[in-house]
Amino acid sequence: MQNTADLYVDLDLASYNVAFGTNPGIKKKALSQVTVGQSFVVDYRINFTNPILYVAQCRNKSLAGDKGAEHGDLVINKLNAAGKLLATMYLNHHHFKNSYESSPGRFSEGINDNFRAFGFGHGAQIAIEYAPDATYLWIDCLSEVIDTAKTVSSKRYDVAGDGLCRFIYKNGSYTPDSPDIQVFTPIDLFGTIGANYRNLSVSIDNEFHRMAVKYKDNLNNGKYYAAIFQIKYVGKKPTFTLLNTILYPVINWWKVDDNGNPINVFTPLPNQGMSLFGSFLYTQHGTGYHESNSFSPIDNTENGGVYPDGTPIELVGNHHITQVDWSSGIMVDFNHSQAYRALDYREPEGIFMIPTKDAIGNITALELCFGYASGHVGARLWTLYSKKRTGIKIT
Repeated sequence: MQNTADLYVDLDLASYNVAFGTNPGIKKKALSQVTVGQSFVVDYRINFTNPILYVAQCRNKSLAGDKGAEHGDLVINKLNAAGKLLATMYLNHHHFKNSYESSPGRFSEGINDNFRAFGFGHGAQIAIEYAPDATYLWIDCLSEVIDTAKTVSSKRYDVAGDGLCRFIYKNGSYTPDSPDIQVFTPIDLFGTIGANYRNLSVSIDNEFHRMAVKYKDNLNNGKYYAAIFQIKYVGKKPTFTLLNTILYPVINWWKVDDNGNPINVFTPLPNQGMSLFGSFLYTQHGTGYHESNSFSPIDNTENGGVYPDGTPIELVGNHHITQVDWSSGIMVDFNHSQAYRALDYREPEGIFMIPTKDAIGNITALELCFGYASGHVGARLWTLYSKKRTGIKIT
């Protein structure tokens, strides 16, 4: 009997450009928006070799007078297996209405409610659910959008969603209170303690019917955790049973000063998505080359060829992938990825596991896919790479 829960992808495996079936590799694809592809899922439910891909982006700032990412506006791109755009779904914020107060667990913090709006989020990790009745997508929602002209900066929220939403993909435009959008607040998922949880993101393991929810705990110094739930269905309705909660992995890395020079001080790398499969949670961390406040050398001659502590620069960038045993919280593996190191900008964005099965349902391969953003500001492109484990023995 194959113990599929313990199957994993060795993070030290070589990385390859992802190509589905006879299609060309997914490399430097333009999406509907000029922003980066924040995260993605691959819908292999019907066809492993010719799947559908969904890629989440923050909406262009120039559209409809909105500020895109600042307002929690998202766009879900539907692509074919060759990376061709098939359709777009727009997830838009309310225009400064105070109807969000009907949602439990929101903090006012002294801001006039009329200056607020509901947005969706940042799209840090989109998820796909193979439910009995349909295929659903999940993404963060309930970001708090502030009228920046009327609210001092110290009272503004970040745009990451403080809840999750579930929906069937459709063309068109939707807001968080659209009847086609099912919203889950932290209280819905965690009970009353969830009133203290913020910045949610989600991954779903359809092989074992589990869901990982990442959240920020405001009662515990703003630390991030991952909660693992078992998904069961009562009719068509999903129910969630908490299995375990672990500290979310942190990868500390060298900071840069105001001039962009690396210094011997460490700061956590930004998280760039997660993927749950079997006994393990895979997480991704990093920035683009010469981006943000973390050192990300484009070649090994930068900074005199050494890191700030004097060790030689052998691996470029700062893209890291971790593998965590979610039953114990122990990080069992991590990798400083060198995939497509010649790509310009090269910001890691989103991660997703694809299991391939034979005719009788045994898993014969695992492919851990991860996205990269490239190109210039206002002209970002999307590339898909992976680490693939094949030839899995069936015992």
